[in-house]
Amino acid sequence: MKLGFIVLFSMLVIMLNSGTCYAQGPISLPLQQESAIKEFNLWRRADSAPPPATLSDIRQLYQASPTVDSTIGLRGAFVTKLVIHNTSNNRERWFVNLHANYLDQGQAYWQSTTDAAVGHADFSQGSATNAKLAHAQAFPLYIESGDTVELWIHIEAKVFSVPVTIRLIPESQFYYQQFQDNILTTISITVMLTLALMAVFTYIRTRQMIILACAGYVGLHGLGWFAASGQLSYLFNISAINPAYAGMLIFPFAIAAASQFTKMLFDCPQDYSKLSKFLHGFSLISAALGILMWVLPFATSYLISHLIAALWIPISISIGFFMLGKSDYRAKYYLVGNLTYGLALAYYVLSHTKLVNGILLPELVVLLALAVDCICIMLSLSEWIHLQQKEYYRSYTLSRIDPLTQVGNRHLLSETLDKLSSAYYLTFIDFDNFKQLNDTQGHEQGDRYLIECAGIMQRNLQGAGDVFRTGGDEFIWLIVRKQNDKNVLTKISQLITQTEQELRQAGWQQASLSYGVANSYESVNLSECLSLADKRMYEHKRSKKEGTTSVKQ
Repeated sequence: MKLGFIVLFSMLVIMLNSGTCYAQGPISLPLQQESAIKEFNLWRRADSAPPPATLSDIRQLYQASPTVDSTIGLRGAFVTKLVIHNTSNNRERWFVNLHANYLDQGQAYWQSTTDAAVGHADFSQGSATNAKLAHAQAFPLYIESGDTVELWIHIEAKVFSVPVTIRLIPESQFYYQQFQDNILTTISITVMLTLALMAVFTYIRTRQMIILACAGYVGLHGLGWFAASGQLSYLFNISAINPAYAGMLIFPFAIAAASQFTKMLFDCPQDYSKLSKFLHGFSLISAALGILMWVLPFATSYLISHLIAALWIPISISIGFFMLGKSDYRAKYYLVGNLTYGLALAYYVLSHTKLVNGILLPELVVLLALAVDCICIMLSLSEWIHLQQKEYYRSYTLSRIDPLTQVGNRHLLSETLDKLSSAYYLTFIDFDNFKQLNDTQGHEQGDRYLIECAGIMQRNLQGAGDVFRTGGDEFIWLIVRKQNDKNVLTKISQLITQTEQELRQAGWQQASLSYGVANSYESVNLSECLSLADKRMYEHKRSKKEGTTSVKQ
C-alpha cells in the first residue's frame, strides 16, 4: 500500500536515481573496500507468507516473485539473489549489511557451487544471534578460496522507510563501522535521556510545567530513537512484537510536548494569545493522533508521524526567527537547535538519492542533530529560568525594599524576625519637625532628607544591625544579640547622636531624632516589642519638648 506522502517520496527517489544501472551479476572478492549494491531493481516482491524454512523454499519464492524498482514506502516481504565469487587464495569472511530499520523477518540462505554446502542466517530484528548494528541488520558470510556462492535473502517489514541497500563489508571494516554506529547512537541517546532525567528532577523540585514539557520533548525523542535504532530489541528479545516500531509511535507525543514547551518558553499565553492557541491546538492534535496510531496499521502511523514532522519543523523554525526578531534571546538556542534538526532531516531525504553519498548513516546524522537540538532546548530553558529568577528578584525587592530609601520595609522586618532564634533589640526612630520641613521646603527636600538619613544610618549601623523604614519618617533599627546586653543601650544612644551630627554637617541644621528602645526579653512577641519601643520613643520626644533629654529604656 502506497500512501500519498510515501508515494511522492518514492517517486523523487526513483527519478533522481533513474539512469543508473546496478547489476546483479557475480561480485568478485576480495575487494579493495566495501561494496554497496543499490536497490534499484534489486528486490522481488514476495507473498507475505511464513518465512522460507529451507533453501528450496526461498529459491521457489524468488522464481515466483516480480521485480520492484524500490522498496521504499512499501510493506510486506521481498526476496533477492546474489552470486559472489572469491578470487583470492584465502578464505574470506565478510558481513552482509542491510540498511533497514524495521525488519520483522530476515532470513538468508547460501550455497557453495563447489561442495553444495548450505548456510543459513537469521538476522530478524529480534534475533538473538544476528550481529548487533544500530539502524541496520547484518550477518557474516564465509567464502572459501576460489569458491562461488549463491546468496538468497528474504526480508519482511510493516514498512520500509529507506531503500534497502545491501553492503558487503570486510570483517575488520565491519567491526569498525559497528563500533562507530553503535557508540555514536548510544552517546546521542544517552545525552537525550540524561538531559530528560535532569529536567524531571528539576520539575519535581520546582513544579514548573515548562520543565515537565521540556522533559517530554527531550526524553520522548530519546526513548523513540532508543527503540527505532534497534537497541531496545537487543535488551528485550520479544518474538511476538518488534520494539523498533515503538519509536515511530512515540514521536507524536514528543512533538506534543515540544509544542507545549514552545508555548511556555516564549510566554505565549501572556504576550501572543493567537500563537498560544495555535500551539496548544497543535499539541492536542499531535497527542490525539499519537493515541490513534497505536490502533492503526503501521504504514498509516508512519505516514502520520512524518506529516507531523513535516509540519512541526517549519513551524518551530519560523517561531524561532519571529522571536529572535522580537529581541527575545531565548530564541537563539531554540532556533539553532531546530535549524540543525531541520537540516539533518533534509540530508536524510537527500541521502536516499544519488545526490548525497555521506560517510555516516542518515539515521546517525539525524540522531546527532537531534542530540544537539535537545542540548539547545535545555539551554533555552536555562535562559527562561534565568529570566524568571530576575523577575522573582525584582518582585522580591519591590515587596521587601523601600523604593525611596532602599532599606528594608516592614514586611522584610517581620520576615527577618520570624527567622531569628536569638534575642533582639528594636529601636523605634522618628524625625522631629519632619512635617515642618515638608511644609516649608517641599516634599522633594523631605525625600532627600529621608534618603540621606537612611544612608547615614546604614553606614553607622553597619556590622551592628539593620535599618528598616516602616512609615513616612519612621525607622526601626534591629540589633541581634545572643543574650541580654546592657551595653547595647549605650551603643544605640551614641549612634543616634552620631547620626544627628552627620546630618547637621551635611546641611540639615534642624536634624533631630527621637527614639525608644525595647528588647525581646521584656515582650512576648514582635507586636508588643514594637509597641513598647514606640511608646518610649514618644516619651523621649515629649521629654525633649519639656527640656529633658532622658530616654526610658
